[in-house]
Amino acid sequence: MPSLTPVQEKAQVRHLHRFVITLILGIFATILAPGYIRATIWAHIVQHKVLAAFFFLFVILALTVIWSFGSKLDDLVFLFLNKHAPRSKLIDDLMVIFTQIGNGLTAFLLAGLFFLLRQRIFAFQFLFGTVTLWLVVELAKLLVGRKRPYFVVDAMRIVGSKAIGFSFPSGHTSQAFFMATIFAQSFHLPWLLVLVLYLLAMVTGITRIYLGAHYPRDVIAGAFLGTIWGFFASVLYGIVATWFG
Repeated sequence: MPSLTPVQEKAQVRHLHRFVITLILGIFATILAPGYIRATIWAHIVQHKVLAAFFFLFVILALTVIWSFGSKLDDLVFLFLNKHAPRSKLIDDLMVIFTQIGNGLTAFLLAGLFFLLRQRIFAFQFLFGTVTLWLVVELAKLLVGRKRPYFVVDAMRIVGSKAIGFSFPSGHTSQAFFMATIFAQSFHLPWLLVLVLYLLAMVTGITRIYLGAHYPRDVIAGAFLGTIWGFFASVLYGIVATWFG
């Protein structure tokens, strides 16, 4: 990977400043929020220590991207899955199909299906979680400002349509892991079905690298964020419903 130009270095510093400022504002917003909101957030942090660790790892991954730490390893894994892994027209087509699991349109269709099946509260929670996750992903993309692989990596493949916007984190992967988590939590599914859901989410993440849309760290961060949001969406929905109820 070529060294950064002075303009790129300045851009990285700006992204780092924006990320840190947003993080500080989030902390202050939490401090200034009503007591019951802070108590609810803290109770879920204590209850879900693994999720708190996931959030911490997500922040660390974001900082490593901003500082370009580990970019060579990222490129090597990306090129292996994108260019050197076994591939054919059939595999390309399957990857394009499986990546749609994390598509926003898929989420809206599922929400409509649950609504028609009279699972209306869950449908609204699911839709609310999807929309708020999308906002968080887009905010993270703007703060980190990582370019898509095709801007940086030479001799890579783009399968299907070219992804637009920034790269970190992967929105499709976030959505896939969000769906796996909220389904497992809301319906108390058997462990075998939960395993299948997370395997499908993992496959979705792999497709994003294979298709040339994301780096491995984008996908890993998306998996962390989507899992966190799957647990947090119901809590956030309850808080908003209380405010407007």
